[in-house]
Amino acid sequence: MQYVDYDEVLAEAIATIGASGDDELAKNFARQWIWRGLQKLGTSDDQLTVVKVFAKNLLIKKPTNMRRLDEIALYDSNDCFIPHIFHSGTKRIYPNTEQYILNEDTDSEVIYGPVDLSENKNSFVLGTNGTDVSYAMIRYWSVPLDENGDPLIQECEVEALTLYVRYRWSQRKNENQSEIRENKIAWMEAADWTVAHKKSLDNHGEAKKRQAADLNRFVGNYNRSRF
Repeated sequence: MQYVDYDEVLAEAIATIGASGDDELAKNFARQWIWRGLQKLGTSDDQLTVVKVFAKNLLIKKPTNMRRLDEIALYDSNDCFIPHIFHSGTKRIYPNTEQYILNEDTDSEVIYGPVDLSENKNSFVLGTNGTDVSYAMIRYWSVPLDENGDPLIQECEVEALTLYVRYRWSQRKNENQSEIRENKIAWMEAADWTVAHKKSLDNHGEAKKRQAADLNRFVGNYNRSRF
């Protein structure tokens, strides 16, 4: 994946709106709009990241650069997998009617029942039945940053971002409605192309095999000799 230097994108955006390179106010607006525009352009598989985060007081802190969650797996202190059930909200509102038999033989592997898991703005929240959880492996789409803390911008995103800055700048300058509408349409068309292009890059052979394997899980394994 080809990335473009953030300052180059900022300079191109400033030139697009016709502002001076010394206009700090325009630069500050452009930085904010570039960041907002990036949130609208979706993710790509090259931004997938896996981290190990330890639980503390039934909380698993979310990575600061997490853009969107893919999967989370829970483990105890002996690296044994602990299944979970994800709930919306941070509090169960119905009883758990399922019964699970735990292996009380300490000489053999412990079998855990699913623990409750939910989330808030900053953390994943374990239920009171999650006291054995030691850490979580979190796979998520991250916000890639450079050494200065600025977002890394893919080459295919540059045009869409500069057009988004021009659209927002025309709103700020309160230009006539037809020009604002034209700038918005130009931005939306560029954004649609960018999102489609990023999806096409992710749809390689290995990804297709993974998708087929996921679909095959829903197909029953029938013994044809019995029919």
